Amino acid sequence: MQRSGGRILIDQLLLNRVDLAFGVPGESYLHALDAMHGENALKFVICRQEGGAAMMAEAYGKLTGRPASPSSPVDRAPPTPPPACTSHARTARR
Repeated sequence: MQRSGGRILIDQLLLNRVDLAFGVPGESYLHALDAMHGENALKFVICRQEGGAAMMAEAYGKLTGRPASPSSPVDRAPPTPPPACTSHARTARR
């Protein structure tokens, strides 16, 4: 069975325990959004702006210690490039 690039991306996010993704839906990653459809283990939070999505993913990581994924269409440049996956479990204060 052949998988799309979007399906491979979603599978990798799930393997890394990502259960929440934040982003602005765009046509540059429709394959990933299509692969997310019907996936109960991964939820997508629709945001109005890419910077807000990155900050939400960072806050989620800091508060829960779990990874989150900010995503944005590649045809639009966010103010600062968000990381593919963020988790602050390792950098939390001791």
